[in-house]
Amino acid sequence: MCGISGIANFLEPASLAGYYAAHLRLRHRGKDDEGFFAVHQERVWYCRGDDSLVIFGHYPHIEALSAANLVLGHRRLSIIDVSPGGHQPMSYQDGRYTMIFNGEIYNYIELRDELQALGHRFTTQSDAEVLLAAFAQWDTGCFNRFNGMWAAAIYDHLIQRLVLSRDRFGVKPLYYAQIQRTLYFASEVKFLLSFLPRLAVNEGRAVEFAVQSVVDHHTETMFQDVYQLPPAHYAIFDASGFSQQAYWRLPERQARLTLAEGREQLLDLLSSSIRLRLRSDVPVGSLLSGGLDSTTIVCIVRRLLEESNAGNSFDLFSAVFLEEAYSERRYIEETVAQTQLPIHWIYPDPERLAETLPVLMHHQEFPIRSLAVYSQWEIMRQVSQTPIVVLLNGQGSDEIFGGYTAHYFALIAEYLRRLRPGHAYRQARALAQAREISLLQGFAGALRELVKSSPLGSLTRQRRVAYLSQPYDEPQGWRQQQDLFRNALVRNLTFSALPEYLRYEDRNSMAFTLESRLPFMDYRLVEWAMSLPAELKIHGTISKRVLREAAQGLIPESILARRDKMGFVSPQELWQRQALAPLLEAAFDQDLQGRFPFLAEKKCQEMYADYQQGRRNDWPWVWRIANLVWWHQHWWG
Repeated sequence: MCGISGIANFLEPASLAGYYAAHLRLRHRGKDDEGFFAVHQERVWYCRGDDSLVIFGHYPHIEALSAANLVLGHRRLSIIDVSPGGHQPMSYQDGRYTMIFNGEIYNYIELRDELQALGHRFTTQSDAEVLLAAFAQWDTGCFNRFNGMWAAAIYDHLIQRLVLSRDRFGVKPLYYAQIQRTLYFASEVKFLLSFLPRLAVNEGRAVEFAVQSVVDHHTETMFQDVYQLPPAHYAIFDASGFSQQAYWRLPERQARLTLAEGREQLLDLLSSSIRLRLRSDVPVGSLLSGGLDSTTIVCIVRRLLEESNAGNSFDLFSAVFLEEAYSERRYIEETVAQTQLPIHWIYPDPERLAETLPVLMHHQEFPIRSLAVYSQWEIMRQVSQTPIVVLLNGQGSDEIFGGYTAHYFALIAEYLRRLRPGHAYRQARALAQAREISLLQGFAGALRELVKSSPLGSLTRQRRVAYLSQPYDEPQGWRQQQDLFRNALVRNLTFSALPEYLRYEDRNSMAFTLESRLPFMDYRLVEWAMSLPAELKIHGTISKRVLREAAQGLIPESILARRDKMGFVSPQELWQRQALAPLLEAAFDQDLQGRFPFLAEKKCQEMYADYQQGRRNDWPWVWRIANLVWWHQHWWG
């Protein structure tokens, strides 16, 4: 887990003025070491920085170079092979290939065995060397062989080609900007901002956040001219320019399994995924809520520890609240009692938020949907004060197993599309029971899904929004699958909300130089889960049915039986009315339309006054607009 940065121009040398200062904006991503590789008109340099290990002190400092055709920079958080042998940039095959890499290749041991059989020789125990050897062996075909999370840049000196790659789901970030003929890229946007000729808001993406809270679904970002490499893609940059293409797509296959078969296969896949993600040369722990997903992970870890006689060398971390309605402590305590693993309790404090908000916005780089991000921030802050460096988390389960209320709506809509009114009625009645909504609300949600997927949906894509000064165009790409239920799952995987949650996870963990690993994001598990029939995911009042079946006898019964959906929550509504009220008021006192011309300022002020006086309680909208202001204040002043 690390931070990477780079500049490339194969037609003429690019200036390195300001490069090292910009690179240091990624310092938090890796405090164990740093290194650089540069090419200038066929001459090659390995360079050091201020934080490089002493063993590399004989290298020239990167600031000694004024220009280069290529520079690759790396900040290291040592996880696998913590020796200096894991130093990056790393070269292979007598210097033909040089790489910087952020992330982990969990199946590196199996790949190393395969590559050794093909004649490759290794000098370290690192997964980075395996990644580089795999590229030397299979070129861009190697990416489909990796089980992991990564953002990598690999330079082929022989043909002067730079390859960028990002993991299948975008767990690890990779942003880029092209300024004239020079490519700039990095793990975080803040590196790129140093080189833009003009810092400007991308209004199209900002409007989408104001209306729908979506940010991370698009190749564009909220900063004009800053882009992200899409998940499951690689890009090639050489003298002819920049191009990119997908190396993986979600398979379309459909499995036919009984519930019992699904249970056994899921236990095998999830146990394998967790076993791979426990590979580490530094201490590992886990986040734990009172929900099904993280509890299942922790209980499987407990079982694996017993199999390996590892004792209780695994710490748990949980955010709980003084406001009992939002606290899951009673469920967490049951898991702790069953597993006998050490637990650390964290109480996020709204009084700290005012002082934390600027640094939180700096690390997140974009507006945030809710204060769940702050709760997670507080967990990471306190984890960083312990020996734990790697954390497991349950992200991704809802997206692949049907854990959101919207998935019920989509399933009802699919039954209606297939002209199965009886199935639709029974599922709507079950939804009303499971989520405590009316039958009418269930059918209304299903009809919205039907409309969005029909030709009428494209006709109604443009609509008026009261607080916008211009018509709003709904984002494209809602319909990717004919089956409306599967489409809803794919939408959550690729559009909202998973890409957003993965950014929160990456930035919050890396802000404190921690690594977060997500067992439910193992591509084998995702491919398998997405092939399951709908009835193994939602059946009557039961969501994530096959996962609940797999967890039978493994996790506490009270958690297995839960039907309320809290997720990673905070008492945000209460906090906005109390501790956060001065912050919100200050945000709405700003020149809203001056910062964002698309906002209808008078209407925004009216809506906020109604909120203050209790005539409306659209607190998520208040939060979104305030977040836009705070984001703009942070980057533009």
